[in-house]
Order: sequence, then structure tokens, then C-alpha cells
Amino acid sequence: MISIEAIKDLLRTREDGTLFHRESQTLEFKESYNLRGLAEYFRDFAAFANNKGGYLIFGVKDRPKRELIGLSEKSRSLLDMTDPEKITGFLLEDFSGNITWEHQVIEIDGLSFGVFFIEEADTKPIICKKDEADTIKNGEIYFRYGGRTQKIQYPELEAIITHRVEKQNSQWIDLVTKIGKSGITQNTVWRIIDENKIKENPDYSCYNFRNKRQEEEYEQTGKMANGTPSIYRKIAIDYIIQIYNNEH
Repeated sequence: MISIEAIKDLLRTREDGTLFHRESQTLEFKESYNLRGLAEYFRDFAAFANNKGGYLIFGVKDRPKRELIGLSEKSRSLLDMTDPEKITGFLLEDFSGNITWEHQVIEIDGLSFGVFFIEEADTKPIICKKDEADTIKNGEIYFRYGGRTQKIQYPELEAIITHRVEKQNSQWIDLVTKIGKSGITQNTVWRIIDENKIKENPDYSCYNFRNKRQEEEYEQTGKMANGTPSIYRKIAIDYIIQIYNNEH
């Protein structure tokens, strides 16, 4: 969620008018907003989502010195006309997984600034699914490093994969523990999952594809490769128990 106070802090200036804050893992400045730059902005969205989340702020000049210039009338107009549904649609077309974001135009000392806040993704990595404007490439994974967006490097990708496996294992342990306490048998769990299509519902679970090709085949054909595991969300456990209790 965008915090006005947080944005004011990020845009604090020294006596000479230059900004205190530099671009970082969680902050990127842009001078102006235009439709030609959408692919570049989306690349930053994915990079932030694959790291810790962050802010993309328009209306800041970064060179030769970092200073507040505010949005031009044209940029402000384009931001006012930004349709969140269309942007989300573009993101779903260009990237795997879900990128959660919000935007707002904020007034500070008579200047307007466009602010986009991108949340850290629940399920990583976010992977590019198609080529777009020579800026984003099919199969690439973008990551936010100190003050720049670039293709992910091996150590960060390994950390993401390790965390995903550990998260999946932890969720299964929680699932087994909680279901065990409720007295539900394993066969009953699988029946409830199957009858209520819990595995196919993104609100309750997501597929843990082993590679990009496997994911693309599923999107094109709707057929899931044998042995593809699912990561179940905590809400799925509560839903399974609720259904079991209603049956008894």
C-alpha cells in the first residue's frame, strides 16, 4: 500500500535541492511517464516483484544531479488516464505469476509525482513469457539489484528456488499437522481437493512448474505434465477442514 509519508521521505531534499535518497533495490526514479516506456516499466515491475518489492517514482531528474522536477502536463495526463485493468492485463500477458501493484499521483510542494508501488511476489520467480519492444525477452528473469534492473544472476536465482522448495515443504508439514489434528484421513483430503477443484483454483494453490517449457505447454494445451506438484496456500487448509466439517 502506498504511504504518503513514505513517499515524502523518499523525496526529501537537501538545502541545495538535491535528493537525500539514491536509487536502490527498492527505489527507481524516472523523469517522465510515457507509453513508449511501458515495456521498460514492466521490466522494473518484475524485477521488484522478484526481490523485495519497491517504488517506481516519476517526476525526478536523476542526472546530472538528483532533483525534483515534477510531472509535465502530458505525463500527468497519461498517468491520470492509466487503466489498472489494462496494465494488469499486459503484465499477465508478458509474465508468469502475479505481479501485485498500485499507483497514485501525489502532490508535494506544488509538484506532481507519479508513484507505482510493486509488492514482493508470493511465488517467485516471475518469468517473462514473450518478447516486448526489445526490452523484455521470452524466458528471462529480471531482478532488482542496487539501483539497477538486470537479468538475474545465479546466486539470487538459486536462493529463490531454495526458498520456494522450503516453503512448499513447510506448507505440506503445516497441512499434514493441521489436518491430522482434525481427524481427516489422507484419502478424504485428496477427495475434497479433487471434488472441489482446489488444485486448479489459484486462490488456493499454484503449480510448481519444473521449467518454462512445462508452464508454456500447460498454458497452450491446458494439460498438466504428470508429477507436477502444487503449492497450497494456508487458506486451502482451512477450506478443506471447513468442507470436511460441513460433511460431518
